[in-house]
Amino acid sequence: HRFKYELIKQSVKNKKTVVLPESNDERILKAAEILLKSKVVDLILLGDEEKIKQDAARLSLDLSTIQIMNPLNSEYNQEFTSILYEARKSKGMSLEEAKMLVQDKTYFGTLLIHTGKADAMVSGASTTTAETIRPALQLIKTKEGISSVSGIFFMGLEDQVLAFADCAVNP
Repeated sequence: HRFKYELIKQSVKNKKTVVLPESNDERILKAAEILLKSKVVDLILLGDEEKIKQDAARLSLDLSTIQIMNPLNSEYNQEFTSILYEARKSKGMSLEEAKMLVQDKTYFGTLLIHTGKADAMVSGASTTTAETIRPALQLIKTKEGISSVSGIFFMGLEDQVLAFADCAVNP
């Protein structure tokens, strides 16, 4: 429990905005409510606002204060399309392809981070690792001099915390 306590303490001290693109997953909606109540992060859920509200009501969740953005009709779509196109045109991406990809929740979430509108994204509950990290590798990339990426997740058990590294990301 000390690990969780320290994590929450640091999160409150240095509050960040986290994107949750998998709003179609009940586990994500339930986790979002817990995080909202704890006030450790600001959240952005991606998806259709009406569907998210219906799902929340069906699950008896209070997500009334959460920010919801729909990549299908966001005010950022034109800006994000230009950014993605400029970043990927040398790799053969067309403007039309960029426009289509911006409507993908994972690309949209990555663009929120890339443009400083969010700090992090939690994804991979209902998408593959490749789908989750591809946009980040294409847009955010690695720091200069770093050629590989690594992944880690923590599993909090009753009496211990286990760390699993590089279970899905391999060079």
